[in-house]
This record gives sequence, C-alpha cells and structure tokens, in this order.
Amino acid sequence: MPQESGSVNTLREAIVEIRFVGGNAFECVVDTGFDGALILPRSVVDQLKLPIVARLIFELVGGARMSADVALGEIQWLGERRIVEVIVTEGDDALIGTEVFEGATLLIDYPNRLVKISRDG
Repeated sequence: MPQESGSVNTLREAIVEIRFVGGNAFECVVDTGFDGALILPRSVVDQLKLPIVARLIFELVGGARMSADVALGEIQWLGERRIVEVIVTEGDDALIGTEVFEGATLLIDYPNRLVKISRDG
C-alpha cells in the first residue's frame, strides 16, 4: 500500500515532505482548511522553475480576498506522479491542502508525533 509519512512539530503542526519530480523536497504544514493542493513561497517556486499559468482571486477565511499567481508542479505522491496547482505566496507559508489527500487516509498521531498518509490498493 503506497504511503507517505511526516511528523508533528513542537507547535503541534502536522508536517509532511513534498517531493517534486527532479529531486527537490520541501516540508509543508498540513492545512485541512485549505481545499487546494499546495501553497509555496515565491522563492521556492522560482527555485523549482515552476511555470506560472494564471493569476487568480481567492477567498480566504472570513471572506477576505487576495490575488495570487498559480503555478503547475509535478510531485511524487503515494507512489505516483501527479501534476498539481501551486498557489504562490509572497510570504513564507508552505502548506499542503486537502486536494492532495483525495482518496487517501490522513492519520495524525499527536502522542507519538507521527503523520501517516496511505491509500489502499
């Protein structure tokens, strides 16, 4: 069964590593309130040379709106390659959202500080 893993940091944030095709990997905070795939800082998007494909307006918690560039990236996830949209932030946030967990089970074990993502089959 394909599986990914991570850890819970001292701030009680669930952290998983995202591996891009080509070898670069980055730690992201699991954000179950974010229904997209990834949010990455512009510096990471530039380092990976991800193509910007759009600029969109997003609604945030509380109804605030923001505009941001959207890039495409190819990741290794649960034993397969996937092309995902990456929202580019001017800040330092690196988040992984629920779109990436589609069809998978996310387990956050706080007492043991472990994160496991698995997909049956």
